[in-house]
Formats: sequence, C-alpha cells, structure tokens
Amino acid sequence: PLKAAGIVRSVAFSPNSEMLASVSCAEGVDKNPLWAVQVWDVPSGKQHGEPLKVKGIVRIVALSPNSEMLASVPVAEGVDGTVQVWNVASGQQLGEPLKAAGIVRSVAFSPDSKLLASVGVDGTVQVWNVASHHPMGAPLKGTDVSNVAFSPNNEMLAFGGTTLTTEGSQSILQVWDVAGHHPMGTPLRVKGTGISSVAFSPNGKLLMPVPF
Repeated sequence: PLKAAGIVRSVAFSPNSEMLASVSCAEGVDKNPLWAVQVWDVPSGKQHGEPLKVKGIVRIVALSPNSEMLASVPVAEGVDGTVQVWNVASGQQLGEPLKAAGIVRSVAFSPDSKLLASVGVDGTVQVWNVASHHPMGAPLKGTDVSNVAFSPNNEMLAFGGTTLTTEGSQSILQVWDVAGHHPMGTPLRVKGTGISSVAFSPNGKLLMPVPF
C-alpha cells in the first residue's frame, strides 16, 4: 500500500494510469489539520518528491495527460475560487493561482495538456491557457454544470448540467467549440435529473453522458 501523509480524502489517476495523486489530512501542531497532496508512480509505488505545499483544505485534484502537471482546488479563507497548477517533477507551483469567478466544483485538462477547464458552482465553465495562465475568453454559460470533458483533438468541450422544466429537473448536455467560443447546436436532453460524468470516444465522434 502507498504510505499517505494522513487520512486519504480523495485520489485521481493520470489519464495513462501510471501516476496517482492523493489528498490526505493529518493532525498537526495544536491539533490543526495538515493537508497534503502527494503524487505517486503507480508501477513502482514510489512517491514523486515531497508533498506539494498546498494552503488549506484541498477538495479536488487532476493530473495532466502528459503527467507533468497537477491542478488543485484549495478551500481556505481568501482562496475560494482559485485553481493552483503545480509542476509534478519539482513540486513547485507554476505561476500565480488561476482566478475563477466563484467556487470551483471540478477541473479537467485537455488531452494535449495545454488547456484547463474549471467548473464553477454557478454553472459557468472557464477555459484557461495553462502556459500563460490567461483565460480564453469569457466563461461559457451552462446550467448547474458538474463536470466537463475535452474531445481527443482538443477542439470541443462537453459538459453536463441540469435545467428546470414544467415536469421538473431535466438533464442536458452541451458541446462548445473551444477556439470559436460558441455552442455547437442546441443542448441535448438526456434522461435523468443530472449527469455524473461525460466522455468522448477515442475518435471524438461519439459522446457518452452518464445520468443520475
């Protein structure tokens, strides 16, 4: 078993399944909680460097497809709504945190590791250029969005959400053109009251939502 720094709260695999990120919490001085993000090499079971020096509680982590970066979402006074990007090899934070408009619910890297999408609890999706740390246009507008997925060619972004109808909650699936910054067609209606995850097929021609 991997020896985490404390009680493990969440984990995330890299897309190639060769690395694993863990978020753990241990009791520190004066019983204050100490949060740690560790990155592991799955085949050897060895830790990559020292734990990342995150501030406050960390709810979400995601590893980039090239296994070189990790995105974390901290929750502490003054840092709600930020996303930190780390260099896995050095354990150093890359630039200043990304400043999302509100509390971030989830994050996802593009297949080429050049873009990062953050999902806000207000239903907006912001796409970031990882190298420059700049947002790519205004946030994309969704409704109760919980997760996102890039297409294999990095050109499309799909996200699931929920909208209210006369019959109650209705799951919807939206697809956006990343470069053009516009929706591709009208939202697709999906059975169920929410979408737990969404994924493109390897050739990017099919899209599978998983409803509640």
